[in-house]
Amino acid sequence: MTTVPPTEISSNPVVKTPSEQLVNAVERSENVLHNAANDHDFDKIFAALSGGNDSSVALEVAFQSNKIELDGIFFMDTGINVTQTKEFVKSEAERRDLEFHCAGEEYALEQEKYENLVKTYGFPGQPIHEAMFRNLKDKRAQRYLKQYTNEGQKIGIISGVYMDESENRNEKIGNDPIEEKQSATWISPIYDWLTETVDEYRNVFDLRENDVTAVLHTSGDCNCGAFGNRKELRDLLAFYPEAAEEIRTLERQVAKLASHRQIPVEYALWCHGQTKDREIKAKTDPAQEALTVNENEEGIYACEGCERRTQEYKVAGQAETPWEAYLRSDTHSLTATVAAYCTECDIVVHDGRKHREEVHPDASAKPSDGDIRRIPSRNGDMGFWRITQGERSTKNPEGKICCGPFEHHNWVDHDGHNGVARRKCEDCGAFEVPYKYPDQEPDEIFPMTAAKTPEDQYTIPLKTNEAKTISIDDDQTTLGKTA
Repeated sequence: MTTVPPTEISSNPVVKTPSEQLVNAVERSENVLHNAANDHDFDKIFAALSGGNDSSVALEVAFQSNKIELDGIFFMDTGINVTQTKEFVKSEAERRDLEFHCAGEEYALEQEKYENLVKTYGFPGQPIHEAMFRNLKDKRAQRYLKQYTNEGQKIGIISGVYMDESENRNEKIGNDPIEEKQSATWISPIYDWLTETVDEYRNVFDLRENDVTAVLHTSGDCNCGAFGNRKELRDLLAFYPEAAEEIRTLERQVAKLASHRQIPVEYALWCHGQTKDREIKAKTDPAQEALTVNENEEGIYACEGCERRTQEYKVAGQAETPWEAYLRSDTHSLTATVAAYCTECDIVVHDGRKHREEVHPDASAKPSDGDIRRIPSRNGDMGFWRITQGERSTKNPEGKICCGPFEHHNWVDHDGHNGVARRKCEDCGAFEVPYKYPDQEPDEIFPMTAAKTPEDQYTIPLKTNEAKTISIDDDQTTLGKTA
């Protein structure tokens, strides 16, 4: 057996003698790097670093090798990560005098950003992990690398993928450590290592560990929540409160959408662990399937083994956030029963939730499908007319109405098939609808019940009269019953 001197494996101080297994593993990695360099005339080679231990080992193996020369470190910024992980990756580039390359949200479409994804589909579960990976990492990486491939440059990417680490990645990388994609050639020098070999390499040659990985036992580069344990929020709150607060803020917004049946309740919480049919529907939604860089382009496999942390979460026991408690409370139930306007039926209903269940039971969470708009009472006291919630879109993700009183809307005439809504705002998508019948008492809400079908309508006279404002505080998400 040929012995590899420790200095050829790592420049770090040796704390232990490497085992024969480790020496042989490094020799195999050298062969992979040798073959990659010989078979491909690379213009640049980057090491993809997530901040986790596996990619750190692959980086160090490639950096110490005399078979290739690294030109930089490549980080995929998901937009939902622990900031300290990105700082760790930057520092690893600096200490090796390598360029830091980052494919962030500037390389994503608005529809592909995590915030907009969860406000449209709810938080992801295991079945759509791959779709989230494509949106948050894969597409961004491919678009970033196109600046080189469009100039005819050949790019090599060092990956920390290895078969023993993840069943998911094992299935995808096969037996070939060198994979040619349209955007780059991905090289996995440790592809056939065992987990114990990775751990020994780090231990023997004292590799620096990302503090986030040490604390959370994951790299922290992607907190999408498709896998994992909901109780991980406790660790985030304790050690990385900024990352936790970002998730809590999104939970507040998604929980409010769930209150109005725009998103099913079971998908309103981060790390919910649900694996129901709707997840598959979301994964195969044409709007998402169309969001590709190139329809013939193959994806990359650089996401560390999330499935090892899978644990289905049941909405029971201790509430990890106020919004989890809110979804169990009477406040959540009452919020959904305010007067609302159905854009498809062009009617006003007492109970938006019941109307959706009875008239649009197959509607998805997409705003355009079975869209039920709240009618907040405080959106201007205009007597007979009220302004609905705005339309959710990439420009207006929370469905807010325009700032200021109703005259600030950019109104255009609107003629729904039942003649209820008379105007629509071109900017925020809100409708102007009747508050009540002219011949009703002031305290009576417009009497379209959920049981009414689109064919069973009243004729609405375009007449204004004074009406008492009914107080419905739709933005309050404090616990307990509403007044």
